[in-house]
Amino acid sequence: MLGLCQVELKQDDLALNNLSLAQHLGVQNDRQLQHVVLYQLGSVQLRKRKFGDAMNTITLLLKDGIRSPEVVTSLGMAALTIQPQNAPPVGTAGRDVIDRVGSAELLAVLKDFAAAQETFTLLATEYPTYPNLHFAFGRLYLDAHKTDEAVLEFQKELQQNPKHLGALLEIAAVRYRLDSAEGIKYAEQAVKVSPQLAFAHYLLGLLYLDTGKAAEALPELQFAQKAFPGEAQVYFALGNTYAKLGRKEDAARMRAQFIRLNAARKTQKESSDPSVYGDEASGLLSEKLRQQSSPPPN
Repeated sequence: MLGLCQVELKQDDLALNNLSLAQHLGVQNDRQLQHVVLYQLGSVQLRKRKFGDAMNTITLLLKDGIRSPEVVTSLGMAALTIQPQNAPPVGTAGRDVIDRVGSAELLAVLKDFAAAQETFTLLATEYPTYPNLHFAFGRLYLDAHKTDEAVLEFQKELQQNPKHLGALLEIAAVRYRLDSAEGIKYAEQAVKVSPQLAFAHYLLGLLYLDTGKAAEALPELQFAQKAFPGEAQVYFALGNTYAKLGRKEDAARMRAQFIRLNAARKTQKESSDPSVYGDEASGLLSEKLRQQSSPPPN
């Protein structure tokens, strides 16, 4: 209840912390209150530009059968990375895009990717230059496991905005191990656009390592290590990098840390109580990307 009161008082930072805690702990024996908490949490996350978090939160509502217009509109804003305070008014073309994208995202949650793709295709025809529309369309294709189509949409977004951080990172990520040489140029550009974004450095380090550039990979992965000191995958990549550079002691130290963190993560996952909505774990490559690749404000 504290978080809900803080929403009313427009104390978003405090509300975000308390509503997130309420979601994590679960609101027992009151399903309606669970829905209120999730909706308000998603709204605060949108206002704070935590679009990946907002998408996850709103999706929980959809999976629990909530289909209200407000929820669908919020889903559209999350997909298009639009804050509620900047949303176009009802009855405008911009609001039409948001609502229809929300409907398409709902179809995707329901695994009706064909219908969702049809909606996005029509929108892209009607509004070919709408900001972040091609980015959202590309992510839909990724969810449908259509990588080539996704890359085309991300490239269309980059044609309008060459510094679109999300599109740069998404292309770099999907090219990893498939065409890492091509992925490097997108990751390098992402680092230039956002030099303090640790995930961009991590991804660039992986791409360098996969193309035999261990010396170039090392500083990128060391940057990521400082930002993600508890992520086992970073130490695994560092261990491989040190090994390729002939630094056996450093490689052994990184691999030992990887084993320790990986074992701790598995133990924590096995011992933790599942949340009321379940737990869908995802690795650093996908989860950090979703949380950090939202485009900066225009």
